[in-house]
Amino acid sequence: MILYRWIALPAMALLFSLAPSAHALTLPLLDAFESGLGNWTAAGNAGHYSFTGVGTNFASSGTGAARLTDGTITLTNPLALDAENYTSVTVNFDYRFFQASATRSMQLQYAADGLTFVTLGASFMGITGEGANPSVLTGSRTITEGPFAFTDLAKFRFNFFDSGSAPIVYVDNVRIAGFPVVSAAILPEPATATLALLGLSGLMRRRRRLGT
Repeated sequence: MILYRWIALPAMALLFSLAPSAHALTLPLLDAFESGLGNWTAAGNAGHYSFTGVGTNFASSGTGAARLTDGTITLTNPLALDAENYTSVTVNFDYRFFQASATRSMQLQYAADGLTFVTLGASFMGITGEGANPSVLTGSRTITEGPFAFTDLAKFRFNFFDSGSAPIVYVDNVRIAGFPVVSAAILPEPATATLALLGLSGLMRRRRRLGT
């Protein structure tokens, strides 16, 4: 009994260490920010935006959006990328800059460990000169397993940086989709296939004898 416990307890500990977090998210995810930040947590000068009915509605649809003012919004819980066997993940979103300029840019970032973020591709910029009623722009990034580590601690983050005054970018309709491994067709082993053919041949001979 003591030997069994000595073997079983480390094995159970290893199993639980490899298991995804109970709060890890599976895909797809959609956040339209109509009543809050949903799956995201704000830091710095970021938060939730709700159109009051006066002036410009900066939400790309509906009345809610995430507002970044020299701050970030980060997924609150990690994504179960390893447990769900995803091989690629795509993030699509809408965004609008308030008074865009060359100093204002937003980045979509990824952290395999949920802490150490790297920027995915070039920064997203607004259209300079649009003023207080900017166009709705769309952004997209895809990451694949291999170049990026897919874990069950993974998180995405939107980061907005500005070196000027009154920096604001609005993010809306964030859609995260994962594409899993496609299972290959299961083919029978040669021995199994041979036995199946022999059985079918025997059944056909028996039916012919019964019919005569």
